[in-house]
Amino acid sequence: MNLLWTLSNWKRTGPVEPSLDLAAAVRAKGHSVRVIYGRAPRGRNNGAAEAAAARGLEVVDIGLALDKHRFFLRDRRDARRLRRHLAEVSYDAVITTLQNDHRIAARARQGKRAPTLVRLAFQPIAEVVETAPREPTDLVFAFLPETPPAEAPFEIRRLDPALSIDTLRAEAGDWSGARETLEVAPDAFLFGIVARMQTHRRFELLWEAVAKLKQEGLAFRLAAIGRGTNQATVAHQPVQELGLQDVVRFPGYLRGIDYASTLAALDAQIFLVPGSDPTCRALREGMALGVPSLVTARAPLPSIVEDGVTGRVVAEETPAAWADAMAAFVQDRDRLRTMGAAAEDRARERYDAPRVAARFLEALDEVRAATWPS
Repeated sequence: MNLLWTLSNWKRTGPVEPSLDLAAAVRAKGHSVRVIYGRAPRGRNNGAAEAAAARGLEVVDIGLALDKHRFFLRDRRDARRLRRHLAEVSYDAVITTLQNDHRIAARARQGKRAPTLVRLAFQPIAEVVETAPREPTDLVFAFLPETPPAEAPFEIRRLDPALSIDTLRAEAGDWSGARETLEVAPDAFLFGIVARMQTHRRFELLWEAVAKLKQEGLAFRLAAIGRGTNQATVAHQPVQELGLQDVVRFPGYLRGIDYASTLAALDAQIFLVPGSDPTCRALREGMALGVPSLVTARAPLPSIVEDGVTGRVVAEETPAAWADAMAAFVQDRDRLRTMGAAAEDRARERYDAPRVAARFLEALDEVRAATWPS
């Protein structure tokens, strides 16, 4: 198949990377995939472009702005240009990622045998139904675990987000050097959290739990991986005020080998609040590397981590409950290893890119056959 993949964003945050992960997995199955992403403001690096290039995806530039938010005149111009492109190039399907590129693609699609229009829904499906464009959509892939509405104007299929597990594991390699960089002994228990340091991510809960465990004399270390505009007030200052400098490490924002090896070096990972990427990519990557998880009960975390099997879901968001859960992990490494192996198996089954791509293509073939019977 010949597929056009659109993203109305120039940043690599949110659904952009999960969408491109799936695009790369589909291309690896032997299909043609061309990508169009949003235009970055003058003087800013285009993160979506970097993410597409890192995956070796072919890019099409037909002069679209593809803003994340709706702008009437620019969107109309984008729709006209995309309509001309669809008339010139024969695509089997247009795969859209965000609300605005889907709206533009729906307006642009035309013709007796128009390309199948597909939406990747990284938001609640009820919102997708509510904001659906007047022009018909053929298929929506829902990435959040939820029951679809009884009546929807399009076919809905459930799909897990794709993850290039083999690439991730190869990048992790020998992760002993990551512990040396963090100045953490090989036998020390190491927790990790990967998150943007923002006020709503509940870091205060973690710091209070860590302070309680330190006071009780529990030996462990914690790596807070990431950065953010609020990192001073959300992370660095509280750690200093609580006297946790000897326990907490701040390796900053990591990519590639540095990121994968540091994640693999963890004994357990912590995930408090989902961010702009509702698929919780960092959590799934840790699972793929055999790292068990401690998560809150906030959706969709309990659907990713099976309580008592691949990690623990801590129902109460209190420092005491989290301190108890963290202490239990430190004190039972045998059970932790079992959970880590189960997490790796679960990630391979649900998120491994070739398997997800096969499910995606099977559903797309079924809908295309029903929409355009031969």
